[in-house]
Amino acid sequence: VFIPSENGRTACDIYSQSPHHVGFRLGQEVIFFDILKLRCGVTFIPTTLHLGVGLRVRDFEFDWAYIGHDELGGSTQFGLIYMR
Repeated sequence: VFIPSENGRTACDIYSQSPHHVGFRLGQEVIFFDILKLRCGVTFIPTTLHLGVGLRVRDFEFDWAYIGHDELGGSTQFGLIYMR
């Protein structure tokens, strides 16, 4: 299910990684003044947390994300997007 709105998006899905494992994910993105994006999400079974921030400056978007993992701990990712 994907529900877009003017200032954000909400998504949830059910997925299967093997015949015996079914998971559920829920995420939210909120947009402020078309410049700042805040993102968060959670995956259930196992429960892990995901966070993100996007900052748009002219034709560039700078992204940071934290991705949780139940066995490996968390990791961060950085991104630079050019939008023309």
